[in-house]
Amino acid sequence: MRQQAEGIDVGRRWIGFLRPTGYESMAARIVAGSMFVSAKYLFDAQPRKAMFRRLALPEIAREDQPWMDTAEFDDLVFDQFDSAIKNSADLSERLRRGTESDNRIFRLGGEVGRLGVALAQYPIAGFGLNEAYYEGSVYDHQFDVRERATQAYDEMVELAKEIGTAPSAAQLSLQVSALGSHLMTDRRYPSVVVRAFKDAQEEVEEENRMVVG
Repeated sequence: MRQQAEGIDVGRRWIGFLRPTGYESMAARIVAGSMFVSAKYLFDAQPRKAMFRRLALPEIAREDQPWMDTAEFDDLVFDQFDSAIKNSADLSERLRRGTESDNRIFRLGGEVGRLGVALAQYPIAGFGLNEAYYEGSVYDHQFDVRERATQAYDEMVELAKEIGTAPSAAQLSLQVSALGSHLMTDRRYPSVVVRAFKDAQEEVEEENRMVVG
């Protein structure tokens, strides 16, 4: 669970580093898929609650107030990142002490999964929400939100087949993991994306070393 917290932190910084480059959407899609995998692992703590494995959609299009703009969307995502990192680290400590409950693990699964759904929206948020986007009904756009999340999940399934394992959030924290190795060596990723991933890993590793020291 500690590695999950570190992996989510790597994902947060990776996307943040790529913001000025225009490549944040590429990272966000990969991180979204890893959140879906980790959510499933957490949900499995309560297999009898399968019917409650629902992930709420971010309300980009809203009936009773202005629709979400890019800055508001970024705030939403990074607030969710901060919460998921904190709660994953807290859960790790509770598990170490033997004071954790399956219900809390299940709830964290929902939180991590919702972060994945939000990250899957970056193909629109990364390019900015403009007047053309706002044409159409609230229902139509929220349906698109769901479709983008489904597509990100499908991309994760294909990536899992390619690297031979489900790419969980914890794998983002390790260059030697199947996902980490794939991101460092696959030539489909631009050098700026790979460099930002490595920098994010090194920054998280260094901060954790200072805390332990």
